Amino acid sequence: MSALSDSWGTGRSLIRFAPTAARDPVAVSWYGRMERDAVTPGGLLNMVRTSAQLDYSTYLRKLNVPTLILHRRDEVVPVEAARWMASQIPGAELIELEGEDHLVWWGNTAAVVDEVRRFAGRARFTTEFRE
Repeated sequence: MSALSDSWGTGRSLIRFAPTAARDPVAVSWYGRMERDAVTPGGLLNMVRTSAQLDYSTYLRKLNVPTLILHRRDEVVPVEAARWMASQIPGAELIELEGEDHLVWWGNTAAVVDEVRRFAGRARFTTEFRE
C-alpha cells in the first residue's frame, strides 16, 4: 500500500487501474492530476484502511433495485469480488467483460456502454429497501 501512496499524484498507478492507457503520457499526466485533486497520499491510506474494515453485506442483501455489476475479467480487482457482490444483491446481474482496465472509461468502452444501455432499457426502478 505504501508503494501506491508513495507514487500518488504522479499518475504511475494508472498501470494498475488502466494498463491500456498507461502507455499514453497524456493519460498518465491527466491521471496524476486527478489523483492530486482527489485525495492526499495520507488521505488515500486512511481511505483504504477504513474501506478494508467496512462490511456492506447486510446492506447489499437489503437492496431492492435493479443492479448491474460490470467487471472486466483481467483487471486488478479479482473477478471473484464482483461475483460475491452479485451473489449478495437480490436479482443482481453480473456481466463479465473482456479486458484488463478497472476504470470503465478506458479499454473496451463500447461494451460498457452497450451493457448499460441494454440494462437501463429494461430495468424497472424503485427506491424501496427490503426489511
